[in-house]
Amino acid sequence: MMPISAFNAPKFDGIDGKDVTLAVVYDMSWDDLRPYAVSLVRSGFTGLKILVVDQSTRPGVRENFTRLGFTVVERITPPLTSNQWDEFGWTRFYYAAAILRKNPGFRYAIWTDARDVVFQMNPSTWIEQNLDPDKIAIEGLGHTLAACPIHNGPWVQLLSSTLEEWNRLKMFEGVTTGTFAGDAKAMQSFMDSVYSICCRVKHPNSTDQGAMNYLTRTFPYNTIIRVPTPQEGFSVVDAGEGPAWANTFTEPVKGMPTLENGVLLSSETKLPIAMAHLYTRVAVWREAIHKKYSE
Repeated sequence: MMPISAFNAPKFDGIDGKDVTLAVVYDMSWDDLRPYAVSLVRSGFTGLKILVVDQSTRPGVRENFTRLGFTVVERITPPLTSNQWDEFGWTRFYYAAAILRKNPGFRYAIWTDARDVVFQMNPSTWIEQNLDPDKIAIEGLGHTLAACPIHNGPWVQLLSSTLEEWNRLKMFEGVTTGTFAGDAKAMQSFMDSVYSICCRVKHPNSTDQGAMNYLTRTFPYNTIIRVPTPQEGFSVVDAGEGPAWANTFTEPVKGMPTLENGVLLSSETKLPIAMAHLYTRVAVWREAIHKKYSE
């Protein structure tokens, strides 16, 4: 496990009742991150925008995010030493949870990846209008865990205590760590649980996304989490057209959006989707979105 307990989360003033976006990045450039930053500013989001960086962050990132009104939080990332290939993936939730724990006054917390996520509307608006009575909304992948025999399926099966439990879990739609949001206290608890599982399970296939899929369908989180359908417009993911995913699924991916004038729309409602994730895996999507959010 990485020795990251020395991270001293900052305390923010005047945040009671406000919302917060959280992203943790590693070895990324401003070109990688510009669509994320510009789209969030244009969305009309009025809460605190936090980007957690480290010594691998490339020139221009801190300056440009600060210019756009983000709060840049520093961490020192120790060398990756674990035999778990996704070590950065799951340790990033330690930092995000620590910030929420230090600042309990936030209303909603919005967690996303940064390199391949853009905001097409204010995420707070979607949460206000659609989340209740649930506490957390998580982006679905459009296929069951059983239909992902290379990635999510094995990751969740690793955490299943019995074959019976795996047989129950594998029928659920998979979820992704790239976009989830909701009540800040529930989000902190959920992130802590993802991190805790990955620390405890000493196996190369113990991933943050495996832990998240397991927790989402297991008590108590299965009583407070919803995986919105594509037509609900929370978030959308390219889970079937990018070359990295070719030939990995055993059933069709549901809910793929359409692109019109640089905006990804629900294929059913024809309305913009609040957040778009993994858009970089479809060349025409990437070109249109990078052009739109080029400043």
